Amino acid sequence: MRRALSFVFTFIFIAASVVMAQVPQAFHHQMVVRDANDILVRSHSVGLRFTIQRNNGGSPVTLYQETQTSSTDQNGLVQVKVGQGNVVSGVFSDIPWGSYNDIELKTEVDPTGGTTYTLTATQPLQAYAFFANEQQTLQNAVNQGNRAGNNQSKSVKDPTEAQDVVTKRYLDSVIAELVRRNNSLTRDTAACVTPASLPFVWRGSGRNSAGIYRYTITAAGAGELDSVIILTLTVSNGTHLVSTETACDNYDWHGNNYTSTGNYTYAYTDGSGCPSVDTLKLTILPAVTLAATNLTQTLCQGTPITNIVITNTNSTISVSGLPAGVAYNSVSGQIEGTPTEAGIFNFTITATSNNAPTCANLAENGTLTINASTTGDTNATKCDNFTWYGNNYAS
Repeated sequence: MRRALSFVFTFIFIAASVVMAQVPQAFHHQMVVRDANDILVRSHSVGLRFTIQRNNGGSPVTLYQETQTSSTDQNGLVQVKVGQGNVVSGVFSDIPWGSYNDIELKTEVDPTGGTTYTLTATQPLQAYAFFANEQQTLQNAVNQGNRAGNNQSKSVKDPTEAQDVVTKRYLDSVIAELVRRNNSLTRDTAACVTPASLPFVWRGSGRNSAGIYRYTITAAGAGELDSVIILTLTVSNGTHLVSTETACDNYDWHGNNYTSTGNYTYAYTDGSGCPSVDTLKLTILPAVTLAATNLTQTLCQGTPITNIVITNTNSTISVSGLPAGVAYNSVSGQIEGTPTEAGIFNFTITATSNNAPTCANLAENGTLTINASTTGDTNATKCDNFTWYGNNYAS
């Protein structure tokens, strides 16, 4: 299915620089890309094919063709320079801009980034063709002056010879004509309407579908030029993207941070100039918290530990690495007991999230150093009494 392509064509003519410029070897072109479902192609590689052709009464004749690969921005907009791609046929600098008045640009797009071009649009290039041709005329005039020995023509802004004055007067008149024609030849306008609002009335006529429409204003007097107004009409309900997200604790969206569950909207103008609203359906899950006291202790075997108090939320506690005789009491929320073995015990308290995997688990580490107790037997026979470790025994 081939669809029309929304686009904006930009050509910038700078009169002050035209005198010594070569015929343009490229021009800027930008467009908004939508897929077959009328969804903007955002931040994605796209394949492009440009054909400069004569309309030739509806039977196009190709003058130049090239391909490019570029990327759209977050609004579906792609910007390129036509004339700087991979040439398929023709030579850009050989395009006979001044020989025809029906030169147009055909744009084809593969929104997947390949070479299967499913989107297409065609637009006239009269304005660009006119200026390209006039630049060549100016360049020829400068070249002719130089061949005649008038080397000052490259700085005719401040002529020093009579011949330069004549050259400057001529160039000034041509530049003035270029500016006049640029102002009157072609003007672009754009509009975006919803399907329900059709027909769109423009210049006294109703337009019932998206497309490019031309309106000619006939010149009032002899020697004046007709003006052409080009309308790029987009018919769309705008972009309405709905996202469903689940996050832990908070979520960032379009520059805002959300900490509670709810439905949120973001209004903007999409790449086609259409009012649009995106919707976020957000679920916020509570994060895990974990804290514990007395994580590092040194004591003797057979001596009760100082209870390790655990505080946690939104999670289930498990403990590993404890010595025999010491355990986690899920009722009191404490690690307690009397170690019955000696050694260094590195233990881990893990708080497993009740909302995993969206919310992460937490852990605390601790160390119990249990020193071994010393025991031994002493046999003694004494008359009357016996003193041992400060105590006097008489029996």
